[in-house]
Amino acid sequence: MGKVFGLVLIIVAIGARLSGEPASRTTSGVIATVACAIYGLVLLFSESNKPTKEPSAERVPQLSSTPPSSESVRKMALCRRCGLEIAPDYVACPHCGAPLKIKCPSCGKWLDLQYIVCPYCATGLNARQGTDAK
Repeated sequence: MGKVFGLVLIIVAIGARLSGEPASRTTSGVIATVACAIYGLVLLFSESNKPTKEPSAERVPQLSSTPPSSESVRKMALCRRCGLEIAPDYVACPHCGAPLKIKCPSCGKWLDLQYIVCPYCATGLNARQGTDAK
């Protein structure tokens, strides 16, 4: 950013000098124009944008080479009854108490309420079965 600002200052100094305004021909106008040009050159050619020392480890985030686990990037779902956010692995809504999953009577896995067959053991499901969240 300093280099861009330095370049802008140089352009302003050149423009002020070439404008022909009476104020740019006075002693203070010439001094201001020269100072602007010199400061612009200093900013343009300085290496102050580079860090002078290593950044501290506390301020530099450490990037992991492994992708985040599915638990840390858990997507939220919405309760069908109250519409509030819930975790997708909830069996009942903690806000309104609505059952969100049913337990397969054969294999014991928790399943979506809309399933008519357990995808794990192929047991036919009744929507009223297993609505207790034990």
